[in-house]
Amino acid sequence: MSDSTQAAGAEPKQSREPFTSVKPMDAAESYDAAEPQQVSGAGGEGISHGEGLLEWGYGRGLGTLQLGHYYQTMIETYKGLMPRVHSEAWVHDNAVLIGDVEIAARANVWPGCVLRGDQGSISVGEETSIQDGTIAHSTGGMSTTTVGARCTVGHRVVLHGCTVADDCLIGMGAILLDNCEIGTGSIIGAGALIPVGKKIPPRSKVMGIPGKIVGEVSDWEYQLMIGGGHHEYQKLLADYTAEDEDE
Repeated sequence: MSDSTQAAGAEPKQSREPFTSVKPMDAAESYDAAEPQQVSGAGGEGISHGEGLLEWGYGRGLGTLQLGHYYQTMIETYKGLMPRVHSEAWVHDNAVLIGDVEIAARANVWPGCVLRGDQGSISVGEETSIQDGTIAHSTGGMSTTTVGARCTVGHRVVLHGCTVADDCLIGMGAILLDNCEIGTGSIIGAGALIPVGKKIPPRSKVMGIPGKIVGEVSDWEYQLMIGGGHHEYQKLLADYTAEDEDE
């Protein structure tokens, strides 16, 4: 029997720390179903496969993948540091938060994101969206990662030990390296690379590898691109949280 399966009704193995769930589950219950079904137990939810087998997820290295989705958000402690998610924030079930991570009110973190706060803190400001596939990390003893309020961080961005001020748009696939600073109201173009320690002034428009300032963010760009992205993801947040409440 693998580490992730055990007899239904038995206590989960304690060789690994169970997932710490946003909604902790009660003690394991016994199931013996002919068809797979979602069940609850100590340390999280699992899938009953019948014949007395129950699959569990654990906090290190294993996530239960059944029926096309992870069973719950992976929230994991690291050396006693626990991710902190505001009650008005929203984190997709297929995102991973580890260690010293803080998600502020009405911020939203989307599928496939990994925020790994084991080398330095990661902070996401109010009403900021961290979109699909984004990775946030830091370099221990050198940097932390901070994203301000009302920012839009596009798909597949790498935030590595950087500081992003309020009201910024970070385009898809951009890479922001250690101790770079993005000023308030700036737009970082898709695929741009911001080198280590680079300081970008407020209201700058940046493109290229390495990133170069190509102009100033106009009032129209600020309202439509930065403000529009923020507004759209607040609407999506409302849609998704409403659906969660209906389930």
